[in-house]
Amino acid sequence: MKPYKIYLAGSMTGHRKEDVNGWRDELCSLLNSQIHAVSPFRDKEYLDDGRKIGHHSNVENHPFDSIRGINARDTFDLKTSDIVVACFLGTTERSLGTAAEIWGAGSVLNKPVIMIADKDNEHVKHPMLNDACAHIVGTVEEAAFIINSFFGVN
Repeated sequence: MKPYKIYLAGSMTGHRKEDVNGWRDELCSLLNSQIHAVSPFRDKEYLDDGRKIGHHSNVENHPFDSIRGINARDTFDLKTSDIVVACFLGTTERSLGTAAEIWGAGSVLNKPVIMIADKDNEHVKHPMLNDACAHIVGTVEEAAFIINSFFGVN
């Protein structure tokens, strides 16, 4: 049986890596072992120094630090994932990159998208964004249940 693959999208710009990865770690701990999660942070150890993330971090010669490198890998991940999970818990501003990933995955690639967001988060209340999602939930636990159920591995 092939392992299932999910892509973990979420707000990054203006945050530190450790501040935006907690939900990813929590979600992975709740998923069946047959589910492989990919993060846009993989192979970016240079962000472990606590710097705030910009649109790119100006690391010379790093293949995934240029705008083109980021877009190429993230697009590959979206195309090859079975499900996309996007988390907006605690966000205080819009994330255009994550919104684009949600819309592309759900509306263009017809992938199931699960959005995790606070009910009162005004930054994710947009018809095109919401319509691209198969599910909008309020907790990481709810998202994990749906993902495990999608794959029949609860």
